[in-house]
Amino acid sequence: MPKVKYIPNSFQIGSDNDCGMKCYFCATRYLDGPRTDIGMDQFKEYIDKIYALGCEGVCLAPVYGDPMASPDFVDRVKYCSNLCNFAVDITTNLLSYEEGMLEEMFECPTNNITFLVSCYGNTPELFRKITGVDKFDLFLEKLKLMYKELSKIKQRQTIYFIFRHKLETMPPEKLEKHRGDYEGCVLPDDAFSNPLYRIIKLIQRTHHLVRLISRYSNCDMRPLMDESIPAPMEEGDFLKHQDDLNAARPMNITTKKMWLSFSRPYIWGNGDISMCSSDFMKKLVIGNMSDPLDTVFGEGSLWEQMMEEKKAGMHRSICKSCGYYL
Repeated sequence: MPKVKYIPNSFQIGSDNDCGMKCYFCATRYLDGPRTDIGMDQFKEYIDKIYALGCEGVCLAPVYGDPMASPDFVDRVKYCSNLCNFAVDITTNLLSYEEGMLEEMFECPTNNITFLVSCYGNTPELFRKITGVDKFDLFLEKLKLMYKELSKIKQRQTIYFIFRHKLETMPPEKLEKHRGDYEGCVLPDDAFSNPLYRIIKLIQRTHHLVRLISRYSNCDMRPLMDESIPAPMEEGDFLKHQDDLNAARPMNITTKKMWLSFSRPYIWGNGDISMCSSDFMKKLVIGNMSDPLDTVFGEGSLWEQMMEEKKAGMHRSICKSCGYYL
């Protein structure tokens, strides 16, 4: 049995269903076949293997879809929550959220669940520009429902709000106290005048922990602030575009270099394992969930090789072109 020197902190499991939006920057432009969402039995098998490897948790992540759109979403979360000391991160646009979901998920007393809510604009116009759909009011409705259910839950939860538009950054002296929280972002002083910010402020007043993140400078969102939206880009243009963004990125972002690819491998619908969820073109597939994971991540594996490269300060060109490379 190969020895695993570098055990991943956690895995990301993709959702290849319909998220209800049509964002121009979506990775669907790289789909080379039909959507293949992972079934419940397969999901359980994957979780059991990840847990046995010694990982600390799993992230139910959107790349081509949204985890909440899966018909057995709550059952998936509960299955993970019943494992001892196993964390579950859920990144979602909330459009598939239904009443009672939150309360049912938190029934397990040992749950360790973190929500990451994607906010695609703070006005109906900006939301439409980013997502291609008129669903800002629906998003607010779902967020209000989430707030209502959060108010009933006694266990303290952490809620991240990932803004796809620019937010004010904390002053440097305050930012130092928030290392590990990605960017230290704050809502504007007149937050209550905006319906989205008002709901978030209300959630902040509960006993739950709220963190604010702006991905405006961490990926290819900034062109959406321009008058014209660029057409979907070819691979070369896309990578050059990412290089341009990296060069202009402010340096107060507190994420660690290459943190995504070396902490959370990504599982695609067909079971392929990529170094990270930004490997849309599957150029860094290191194995498949049908393979023994101690072989995929063990001695002599591509995973171990890239981890050793990272320790030596070496980063492959494909990774340097990514929005998560700092």
